[in-house]
Amino acid sequence: MREAFSMPRLDEFRKRWIAFAALAGSIACCLLSGCGGAEATPITADANQADLLTTQFEKASGAGAVAVELPEPSGFATVKGRFVVDGTVSTADPLTTTGNDKAYCGVVPDDMVEVDADGNLRSVLIFLSMKIPNTYGAWIHESYQATETAVLDGPNAFDQQKCRFKRRIFAMRATQTVKILNSDTVGHNTNISGPLGVSSINPTLPGGSSADYSPGGASSAPFRIACSVHPWMGSNMISLDHPYFAVTGPTGEFEIANVPAEVELTFTLWHEKKDVFKNVTLTSDLQTDRRGRFKITLAQDEVRELPVKLPAAKFN
Repeated sequence: MREAFSMPRLDEFRKRWIAFAALAGSIACCLLSGCGGAEATPITADANQADLLTTQFEKASGAGAVAVELPEPSGFATVKGRFVVDGTVSTADPLTTTGNDKAYCGVVPDDMVEVDADGNLRSVLIFLSMKIPNTYGAWIHESYQATETAVLDGPNAFDQQKCRFKRRIFAMRATQTVKILNSDTVGHNTNISGPLGVSSINPTLPGGSSADYSPGGASSAPFRIACSVHPWMGSNMISLDHPYFAVTGPTGEFEIANVPAEVELTFTLWHEKKDVFKNVTLTSDLQTDRRGRFKITLAQDEVRELPVKLPAAKFN
């Protein structure tokens, strides 16, 4: 595998893109807001889009780029673990609901932070956050080939019920399609705002209906999902160009099987609560950086356990 490392001018390119996107977004919003009252979709100037553009710039810039040979993996391994909160997390007040569906929706809990009686933390996302070749056999285990273009339906669908999204974070491959369900009897619109290179969709879903969504591209970080009909509803999604990701369920556990072995990998930990995984000690030899990233090398056929304990103060 050959990868190009950028010269200092890439940092300047990144800064200029953020400034340009902010200016372009402001101009677009001003122009579009005056045309028939249509709602303008802003151009967002976030770091994720800048990182994606920088990556594309690196690929296109033959001059000044230095090719470096990276080692190839040898076999596969498994990484698994559990996220536990040490201490008591304060109970959040229910969300404020408004509008004609208030009676139907009832009391909507604030489930951003879900911890059970044993401290197990739900809705933690762990994903491989480095670019790898899309080749089966070497970097991607052949067991993942069957689901590369799968339609995620049934228990794997993205659903909304009692005026809240049933998942706080939804992870999928960029090549897959997910069924967006409305299990309520009232209408919703599911506004998925994909970043640069990822499709956006905003379907109106009457009660009991569904729609299909295909990202068509990978994102470097989760992006937001909202419902304009019920503004208290919120969730997040990430689409990846590989299968190496997991989201913790009620027990706080995760497992990612058949991860490339004998090569250094970069993973990212994410939770909707900001900075939860900033500079966290995972094990005696693993620590995250300020963005929740950590590097790990797994031996062939190894099963690496990551029992992660987080202080309750990070959530209170």
